[in-house]
Amino acid sequence: MKLIERAEAGDVAGVLGELRTLTVDQRASLAADLEARFGVLEIRDWTKLTDEQKVAISSARLGCQTVPEAAATWLRSGTFMARGGTAWLADVIDLYPAAWQAALVAQLDEQADDETSWSGLFTITDHIVRTTGCPVPTSTAYLNAWLQDRGFRPETQNRYPLDGARGTSRLERLRDDACASTLLPLVVANPRTVISRFIPALVTLAAEGVV
Repeated sequence: MKLIERAEAGDVAGVLGELRTLTVDQRASLAADLEARFGVLEIRDWTKLTDEQKVAISSARLGCQTVPEAAATWLRSGTFMARGGTAWLADVIDLYPAAWQAALVAQLDEQADDETSWSGLFTITDHIVRTTGCPVPTSTAYLNAWLQDRGFRPETQNRYPLDGARGTSRLERLRDDACASTLLPLVVANPRTVISRFIPALVTLAAEGVV
């Protein structure tokens, strides 16, 4: 029960430390206890928690979702999950081997069923793709999330808290993106992608032979 106690106390580092000492089977065995303790929270209870408690609880719950499909479903639900950044997500997901992370990305893409379903999960997925080299998602939802992320101006907000393409213009961010050669042809061929703000950049990249 030490993991649950650390989660309740908002001990983020302690939760990560406990997860590292547990085997996959031990972590899986705690999932039901964590669900029983925190899955029944009501919104008024959740809003009273400190940010540290929210991150610690979320880290413990994700760290015990040892099946990629279940982890993807939990992440998609967003039920009482810490917000305001994805660094904590990376800390937990990096505890898993690369093959597990790749399976998680595949499950997230498989479960993507609308144009907004990648909201809040794009940055961590982008991080996994870049750090493990796993196949990049290709669903319409992911393509639009990728374009939206690359479309923001980094001088107005920090769009890359983990890693990823950088640049002062959309053209630079697309040209320098390691996934561009894979995703841009799919973006252009897919009639459901939103490319209006990228047309000038796409024209230039087409002239350069990238698209």
